[in-house]
Amino acid sequence: MQIESYPVGDLPILAEIFERSKVSQLIDEHFDTHPNRQGPSVGKTIQIWLMYILSEMDHRLSGVEPWVEQNLETLRWVCQEPELEASQFSDDYLGAVLEQMGREQTWLLYEAGQNRQLIRVFDLNQEVVRADSTEVVSYRPTEGLFQMGHNKTRLPGLPQLKIMLASLDPLAMPIANCRAAGQRADDQLYIPVIKRARASLAPQGLLYVGDTKLGNAANFAYLDKTQNHYLCPLSQRQFGTELLQEAIRSAQQDEENIRPVYQNKELIAQVYELPKTSCQEASQQHQWEQRNILVKSIQLAERREASLKKRLHKAQREILERFLPKQGRKIFTQLEQAEAFIKKVLRRRKVSKFLDVQYELAYDPKRRREVVKCQLQEKEEVLEQAIERLGWRVYATNCPVSQLSAQQVVHVYRREYRIEQNFHQLLNKVTRLMPIFLSKQNRIENLIRLLTLALKFSTVIQYQARQALAAKNQYLTGLIPYNKGRKMRRPTTYRLLKAFSNIKLFVIRQKARSPTYQVEPLQEHQIPVLELLQLPLEIYLHPCQRT
Repeated sequence: MQIESYPVGDLPILAEIFERSKVSQLIDEHFDTHPNRQGPSVGKTIQIWLMYILSEMDHRLSGVEPWVEQNLETLRWVCQEPELEASQFSDDYLGAVLEQMGREQTWLLYEAGQNRQLIRVFDLNQEVVRADSTEVVSYRPTEGLFQMGHNKTRLPGLPQLKIMLASLDPLAMPIANCRAAGQRADDQLYIPVIKRARASLAPQGLLYVGDTKLGNAANFAYLDKTQNHYLCPLSQRQFGTELLQEAIRSAQQDEENIRPVYQNKELIAQVYELPKTSCQEASQQHQWEQRNILVKSIQLAERREASLKKRLHKAQREILERFLPKQGRKIFTQLEQAEAFIKKVLRRRKVSKFLDVQYELAYDPKRRREVVKCQLQEKEEVLEQAIERLGWRVYATNCPVSQLSAQQVVHVYRREYRIEQNFHQLLNKVTRLMPIFLSKQNRIENLIRLLTLALKFSTVIQYQARQALAAKNQYLTGLIPYNKGRKMRRPTTYRLLKAFSNIKLFVIRQKARSPTYQVEPLQEHQIPVLELLQLPLEIYLHPCQRT
């Protein structure tokens, strides 16, 4: 008798979720499997590849084949592929699959169908879509999509590729993405990704939320023309300093119409509805009305006030200390030298307009010569007016008040961090795109498509578990190996899947007999996870055990 053991881990969960979402079926409807192909179809290959990415948090093609070899018996069972072999997942073949995914229109049709299937299966709301971009830097020559551009990462001086992502609230599920060369401006990428999102979602009536780069006339006109709505803050170029100061004065003179915004009974903002403006875009020959909402963030105002006072204090101390006598310190004897020093300090601390500086030549009996004396006086009225203007910003939207009040603008935009979390998951966590090991540009583009698809399912798993816990007002324990008593109300996909890492499949082989299969029983902390994901416990029973 021979006993073999194979890891089971989270593979039954992933296989069941992919099966319910019809991943392999939808892919096979759009992508043909080569007639000479021996092994699983393209759809089943991509499904197993996605299971590897989510289970191992690794996007490297070279790691898939040894992983399949290690989990071969489990994959044959959960994927219903009894003839599966590890050699069918060589990095050469996976590279060919990536090439096949490069058919743009075919992939967009599949992506739209997959999105609609997920929205239907998981009963997702379609109200708010967030769009933003990120950069993928790489140590490689400047060519193709990798070009030099404005880099927000800590690795300046490297070529980069841009990814524009559209995600669906409230779970932040990626709906569409597009790639562009690193030197492209972000505002040019919104319309392409919105067009792709509209192919999967309701074509009209949605609210698209973005940062200041969404705020140009072409993007606004396109969204209004397609009967959709937009929301974004306006930059200083779009709503200048003089206009902002005039708007703040108008709000302060009309205090009765300034509305407070609360979150958990705490005042977080004040809002004031400005008069509507008429907008037009010549190239699209479209006109529309835009609401401008003046918002003051209480926390932002407090932080900026503290920063201003700190800079002012440092500037005063630095200037006054320079004029105090000290051994080895050169004393100013000319007004021009003192003036140049003071202006330099005030400019560096950005407090020139808040201090009144007076300096003059006076006789110093200790030094027996004339030296420069300095006096500083805060301009209290100017400082007070500047503090009153801190924290204010104007947001633009074409959404009517009946659908989006001024107070709701604050709550909606404050959830913009969700798409930033997606970028973190894409680049560093769930799919770990960084660093990129591929060299061919088209394969890199298609790998990003595949990883975005994996991220869809990661967000769905996490959202479903968190919603179920919130609805029941419960928590999970036992998810962290080194702290099993810790209560988790908002578990991540990583923690949910890793809770099953210790489960194994045993294959008992005897001469002249068919193999016997046995899966370890589920532990106490694993059962609630399956219940939250609405998965039956039977997925952890081998077909031989079920019969």
